[in-house]
Amino acid sequence: MLWGAAAVALSIRLLMLGAYPVAETTEARYAEIARKMLELGDWVTPWYDYGVPFWAKPPLSIWLSAGSMKLFGINEFAARLPHFLAGLLALWLLWDWLRRRSPREAQFATVLLAGAALFYGSAGAVMTDMTLALGLLLAMRGFWQGLHGEPALRKQEGHALFVGLAIGLLAKGPIALVLAGLPMAGWTLLNRDWRSVWRGLPWLSGTALMLALALPWYVAAELKTPGFLDYFLVGEHWQRFTVAGWAGDRYGTAHVFPHGSIWLFTLAACLPWPLLLPLLAFGSASVPTAAPTPAEPTWSRYLWCWALTPALFFTFAGNILWTYALPALPALAVLAAGWLARDIRSRRVERLLAGGVLATALLLTATIVWSNTRGTWKTAEPVMRAWQTQRQADAPLLFLGERPYSAAFYSRGQAERVTDDAALTRRLADTDTAYVVMASERVSRLPADLRRTLRDLGTYGRYRLYRYEPKQEERE
Repeated sequence: MLWGAAAVALSIRLLMLGAYPVAETTEARYAEIARKMLELGDWVTPWYDYGVPFWAKPPLSIWLSAGSMKLFGINEFAARLPHFLAGLLALWLLWDWLRRRSPREAQFATVLLAGAALFYGSAGAVMTDMTLALGLLLAMRGFWQGLHGEPALRKQEGHALFVGLAIGLLAKGPIALVLAGLPMAGWTLLNRDWRSVWRGLPWLSGTALMLALALPWYVAAELKTPGFLDYFLVGEHWQRFTVAGWAGDRYGTAHVFPHGSIWLFTLAACLPWPLLLPLLAFGSASVPTAAPTPAEPTWSRYLWCWALTPALFFTFAGNILWTYALPALPALAVLAAGWLARDIRSRRVERLLAGGVLATALLLTATIVWSNTRGTWKTAEPVMRAWQTQRQADAPLLFLGERPYSAAFYSRGQAERVTDDAALTRRLADTDTAYVVMASERVSRLPADLRRTLRDLGTYGRYRLYRYEPKQEERE
């Protein structure tokens, strides 16, 4: 029953990947950067706009989306598919790890992770967080299995730790070393066994492997666009988290929340489980267990160090997003699975977990369908679709004010931005025909003489579409 419910939920997520437009700002931004990578054929430097390098993140997730679009075309499904597959791989890594310990715990943890709201939504969202979570999961698994796994596989698992860190370095950057290193160091400190950790893992060959996988891109990126390392390491990895409302962001705005908000974000990321699992506390009956083995307390401490690190680390950060909670979800799922596996009410537990993962799938699907039906999705896709149906060759497409990332994506880079009315007037003087798009609330501020030259073609979502049609005497 449980595997069936998880399969249905994940199948729904897969089928929905191409059913709705890329949304502003995160999805549309990374989808457009990936499209530009494919268009320009530049696989070293991601480009934020033509001539403007994107220094905010490493390119792993962008490589994946660009490669997928090369295979399947430039569309929403192709942009999202690699991130869905990364989520599936993360689920498999967790299950394969835990099944050696307890098949029941492995099943419960996999379903709990799949049904967590943040994980389910991120598995198929065009952003960098799922690739980071995948790399961190592989690293945390490799650390534990390299020390405590089957003797014949320990060396292999130990090297997997460093492959996971390399994935994190190429997905988000040095923050991956922090989010993996802190729980590993904390657990080692609690156990007071540095010697076993040093001797049990291939630190020298593993570090060489990690650097061989990740460092070449960092060097190539700095050589191609000097200044990248300074902005990325100092700005993105220090000032972003220590300076509230950091004004140095080249590619967006800082996300300011009160200190400690990450704890609420983590709780929300785990939904619906914080609402459903307490129901099992009433009338619970646990399977009698034997005395714990020496490894049991260290296993529990390892999971807690892992689960708490993102929240503790980001508690005093000046700028955060709720996706920062994603790396903690596998550990929280394993902790909850261990508790559930001791409950003797097997059918009740399985029914609740099956209902929870299906509820997550149906709620997200209903939200997508409702937003598409009501036109509340934050995207320029409707107006771009209308423009495509009536566009004329060589007629420029001009966005007055802000040009959303989704407009660049759906216009294949043809959408231009003009900053204000004067700039629009100058740009229109260079052409006989043009299409002009602006936010609906911007229309009332348009000068009357300029408005007379624009033929209203309709409102599409958040935007109004016009065609520039100057009077004959103006042309002359």
